[in-house]
Amino acid sequence: MIMSVKNKEFEYIVFLINEWRKTCNISERVLTKLRLQKLLFLLSTVEITVDVNSKGLLQYFNHFYALPYGPVEIDIYHSMNHNGDFNNISFNGNFCVIDDLENVNESEIEMNFKKQAKRSIELLKSKKRNYLSMPVFDLVAITHQWSVWINSFSAAQMLGGKQFPMKLDAICNSEVKAF
Repeated sequence: MIMSVKNKEFEYIVFLINEWRKTCNISERVLTKLRLQKLLFLLSTVEITVDVNSKGLLQYFNHFYALPYGPVEIDIYHSMNHNGDFNNISFNGNFCVIDDLENVNESEIEMNFKKQAKRSIELLKSKKRNYLSMPVFDLVAITHQWSVWINSFSAAQMLGGKQFPMKLDAICNSEVKAF
């Protein structure tokens, strides 16, 4: 199967989250589609809280939409729901099934991406929150505090919909950036 670059990068993010999870002795069941989407948003945006000139992982995961449960990287969302666009993970209902992340072919992942992904994980860890074990709706509540999500989801509702694109510059310039 030919997998998109973004999906390979997402699998690498799941690999790093899984490694982080192992160091915290957290059970596998906490990796759901919703949790992974919230973590992906936080990981993609954590760099802009340190360096407003850096796009961090937003240069890779750059297609966020405001949905009822918070920001979602829509390309990854669609891949999760098609459950066949990954090599080492799959989804059984809402749960992420890790097939064999130890076999993630890191040589297929761009070095700059790997460095940025590891930096983003470390920056998120430094926030000293239990992102991996907190109730998933606490993660939703955190992402609902972002003014860019509030504005974008309000626009969706005004137009009678349930989703609206979140422009990268609006994400970077969000008045409220909650972690």
